[in-house]
Amino acid sequence: MGDGQTISAGKGAEYFWEYAKQQREEGLYETDKETVLEVVGMSLMGDIDADTGKRNPIEYIKPLVRKQNVENIYVNEKMSPWANGYSPNPGAFNIGPKNCLFTGGKGWGSGILTSGPARGDGVVGQPSLKVGPNSSLDVEIKFPLTSDGGMETIDDNLIVAFFCNVLRTEELYQELLAYHGHYAVDGSGNVIKDDKGNPMIDQSFYIGDVENLTEVKYIQKHVPAVLTAFEELNGGNRAKAPYMTRDLRYSQNGDTTQLNNWYTMEYINRQVMSPEQELSWNFSETEAISYTHLGIVTNERLKWLRFERSGMLDNMEFDVSPYMNIFQPAVGLNIGDQPLRGPIELPRPYTVFDRKGSVKVADDGLGTIPAWSATNKGFELDLYGYHYILG
Repeated sequence: MGDGQTISAGKGAEYFWEYAKQQREEGLYETDKETVLEVVGMSLMGDIDADTGKRNPIEYIKPLVRKQNVENIYVNEKMSPWANGYSPNPGAFNIGPKNCLFTGGKGWGSGILTSGPARGDGVVGQPSLKVGPNSSLDVEIKFPLTSDGGMETIDDNLIVAFFCNVLRTEELYQELLAYHGHYAVDGSGNVIKDDKGNPMIDQSFYIGDVENLTEVKYIQKHVPAVLTAFEELNGGNRAKAPYMTRDLRYSQNGDTTQLNNWYTMEYINRQVMSPEQELSWNFSETEAISYTHLGIVTNERLKWLRFERSGMLDNMEFDVSPYMNIFQPAVGLNIGDQPLRGPIELPRPYTVFDRKGSVKVADDGLGTIPAWSATNKGFELDLYGYHYILG
């Protein structure tokens, strides 16, 4: 493999473990007509420079369901590291979106339809990734160009581990739904059914700015409890509006900051390295984002971080200079860096709904921050949250 190349498991061999027994098959993992997968976590064992101990950069890792990219998942080599002696974060199934990206739940097994029920605080349980019957799970990895800091050749193996709950047969599926209390009920407590007599799963959620309760909206969503509708749940590639998904992305500065000026993380004029890294939005009432956790790879000249929203008197602002930054990433740039505990939960979710919003940074006034390149280290923001499509 070389710089700028894209690979996927579907182009080679892969392994999976079922009931603790290792299996092997060529290409992507496929489900049959009676099996679904709920992906509750993902971890990466990436390439390490043997001479320097540096984690060799990855431009993106994207899960693929039915050979299609899962929207709003754009992570790199630092956001979901392998749990071992070199990345002593809490284990991959610990509480919070530490190593496991999708669930953020309380441990193995907690991923069972983690997108319900709604909590009523603007951020609902985590929508795990859904792989339905007669579908497939794959992963796509792209490496950056050498001019952007990538390696000329990548010789070592990369391992991307997906942690999944495997459900077989519709009877077991409905039993688990009933056990975990995920059925939609009416005012009398009776389970709601569709016109075919299938029970309905409650996938409803709240969205809005919890600082301004008049803007919080309850979004009702019911999905039939049949395997063929599994990917229509929140977190599924076939979900129809309204729905919510995980939003996991990082952003690096693609240009040099201007001394004592706010720098907006937007793609125009290549302020960030790619369109997926844009952190500037102008949403109507049909779309929203809400970020709950943050990790920062800081720079010696980085000073301020601001989460800005139009029309708000109070925007969250933090001192993120190297000795003040509390928002640790999951791991550092080098394998020998001190143990970190990121990403760190924000004091309150940063939600942009029916308004403009952007993430901005500023230097310390003593020097500018260079753009990321093969020779310069800029700064990086790793964001973990949710994306909402409402219409």
